[in-house]
Amino acid sequence: RYLHPDNVDFTDQNVYKNVWHSGNFLAIFQFTENGARHFAREARPTSIEEIAALTSIYRPGPLAISVDKDWISTKSSGVDSVKYEHPLIKGVLYPTFGFPIFQEQLMLLGKKLGKLDWSSADKLRKILIPKSRNDVGPNPLRDKVYGEFLSGCAENNFVGGVDLWEKMSKFSGYAFNKSHAISYSLIS
Repeated sequence: RYLHPDNVDFTDQNVYKNVWHSGNFLAIFQFTENGARHFAREARPTSIEEIAALTSIYRPGPLAISVDKDWISTKSSGVDSVKYEHPLIKGVLYPTFGFPIFQEQLMLLGKKLGKLDWSSADKLRKILIPKSRNDVGPNPLRDKVYGEFLSGCAENNFVGGVDLWEKMSKFSGYAFNKSHAISYSLIS
């Protein structure tokens, strides 16, 4: 049998244990740097989605705010130890241990908790992920979507909309598109 994605069992825990947990992955895509390999060994991924989260976290932005250490700590404490401020947040962030790692999660938080329609949820994603430093100044569209988001949060009896917006803004500077991250992980 030859090594091809169609022939790989992505749920085989022996691969995660013998490759990812033990560090036997020199020259694997996205994990060639010593720090990335160390992070993967410490994080002990058990699924493609977790490897996708690792590739998304191991970037300058999240590393600067210690998301890697927080993610490992949260995972080792157990996913059920995470405290969510609202059930809708848990529904979106549970797979990534309470961290908004993927762009789609930002959109889902906007859609479900902020009661935005899909078009506005996509605008939220684009607003929170600045393409350049020029995108961080006054922005009437950002103010409009922010107001709609807070209004939807209030309708959902969630009073932490401002704090959640700030958290999403902090994480959004590096948030990957999930399909992009999953594709990278499949190659890895």
